[in-house]
Amino acid sequence: MNRRRIRFCFSSGNLPTKNDPLLVVELGSGAGLLSAAVAKSLRKDILTSVTDVGVHCIAVDINPAACHATSHTCLLNNVQVDVVCGDLLSWMRHPKSTCVNIKNVSQGNSYGLIDLLLFNPPYVRGPNGECAIVPMVLKSDTIENSTENQLQSKIADAAWLGGGPDGVEVLKKALHQAADFLSERGVFYVLMIDYNYAALVREEINARCEQDVNNFGVINENNSKDYVLLTTFGDGTAKKPLACRRILSRQVPGEKLSVYRVYRPHILDNY
Repeated sequence: MNRRRIRFCFSSGNLPTKNDPLLVVELGSGAGLLSAAVAKSLRKDILTSVTDVGVHCIAVDINPAACHATSHTCLLNNVQVDVVCGDLLSWMRHPKSTCVNIKNVSQGNSYGLIDLLLFNPPYVRGPNGECAIVPMVLKSDTIENSTENQLQSKIADAAWLGGGPDGVEVLKKALHQAADFLSERGVFYVLMIDYNYAALVREEINARCEQDVNNFGVINENNSKDYVLLTTFGDGTAKKPLACRRILSRQVPGEKLSVYRVYRPHILDNY
């Protein structure tokens, strides 16, 4: 994601004020390349060129080896990124009691709602639809006794597995949490392949049918395959719908990868 893409996330009218810091979170940070790039781009393009905004970047990964690699990458790039060893956004519900073992995390810090959320989730499904192998999680003693190259290899081995029958099990969990933790103008950028998106649409239809067969509502606009309105995500009592729109696609050998923007309806539909 280059600087032009970063600037595309927000119009000047939607940026937080000086007293309302911008919170950026990457889920599944892996080696930390995206977190470091985003932190550097936002620091240069928003802080100095657009307006005086405080930017707070957080990288999250359930794998301690990935957290170690992310911390190292951010250090090499001279950017300040808090690194949290945790399961998606579950640690945000009780930030003060979260066990984090990465040295550059702001201990005891309480975070607000998320303005920019990034996720390249495990999207692989197994043959004939069965669950893919669950990624391994490395223990601390394994990290200490491994070289940097060995750590990178172990992270890569596990990175894309564990998506479930349709490759969306982890993504659905992230969407539930995003519905609760995204700010009003928050944006969630997520990578999917075609059968991931089809599974989300199918589950949305089934969920609405179970809730009220006669009140189906809007699934997409003008029968578009690039947009769906998600109404069943979120754990709060007052669930807020999320719009999901395809903004970029690339064909790679064996699959078509697409980036989707997830946001509160009517907030970003005009650009």
